[in-house]
Amino acid sequence: MKDKLKQSIIAITSANLKRILYNQKLTQRDLAMLTGISIPSINRYYLGNGAIPQNNLVKIAKALHVAPDELDPSYQPTKDFLSQLAEKSDNPDLKFRTDYLKQLIQTSNLSVQEVASRLNIKPITVYKWLAGVKIPLARKIQLN
Repeated sequence: MKDKLKQSIIAITSANLKRILYNQKLTQRDLAMLTGISIPSINRYYLGNGAIPQNNLVKIAKALHVAPDELDPSYQPTKDFLSQLAEKSDNPDLKFRTDYLKQLIQTSNLSVQEVASRLNIKPITVYKWLAGVKIPLARKIQLN
């Protein structure tokens, strides 16, 4: 069932990309130039042969002057991920779980370095969270 939903979202995203490019009279090559994303990758997204990673989705949306969810209806802003992390991390009843952090990082398509940068901390701190050596404290996390 998940695969059918994922394929449906990919098809919708492809159709939205085609429609927006057509309306703006842009080619796949133009979009590649505007975003710095390779032409084969743009072509793959255009044809619906794979999901657009969140970082590329944001680049494409900015280049086309649309919101990311106008392209991909399943788009979840990264800010939500960071807010969830900050909210969950100080709750003494929750006991921060490294698997929860790993899941959030994977679903947000962020690297450990990007998470650290957005939280204004060193990457080693995020690695320590992932290893369970340290526990994040919301009061020390400043979102960018």
